[in-house]
Amino acid sequence: MSVEIIEVVGAPSEVRDLIYENLYQNYGVDELFDNWFHQEKGGEFLLKRDASQKLLGVVRLMPIAENNPLTRQVRQVAVSTAARGLGVGRELMNFIEDLARDQGADELWLESRGGAYGFYSRLGYITAGEEFISELTRLPHCRMTKVIALQTVLAS
Repeated sequence: MSVEIIEVVGAPSEVRDLIYENLYQNYGVDELFDNWFHQEKGGEFLLKRDASQKLLGVVRLMPIAENNPLTRQVRQVAVSTAARGLGVGRELMNFIEDLARDQGADELWLESRGGAYGFYSRLGYITAGEEFISELTRLPHCRMTKVIALQTVLAS
């Protein structure tokens, strides 16, 4: 299975649709009026498709986060209902870590919804702060981080 990388600006509507349907639609977020997509903030989407080119999942890697060239933010991790439990989310997260590392980052952070804490913990992310309620979805979230720097092992 391969992963496709595209720019956020100009992303096809199917990407926006998958994100909205899986992350915002059921939480009172208005697709047309609430600023949930943040196209102006840029970044890249990593897309996972099946053999028939149906979109299975998406994740967004933001450009330099918090004015720190060594840190990147992960946003909008969404996997279609039909593809859940098939490893799509894990594959996308592994790929995004490699991409961020290739860009010179040594740490990733994200704001996880309460229901996804376990998923990110299993991938090595740790809680970095107090739980808070998202202004957009009104769901509990927590900042999580992961050091992704390659560690050099010196042979003795």
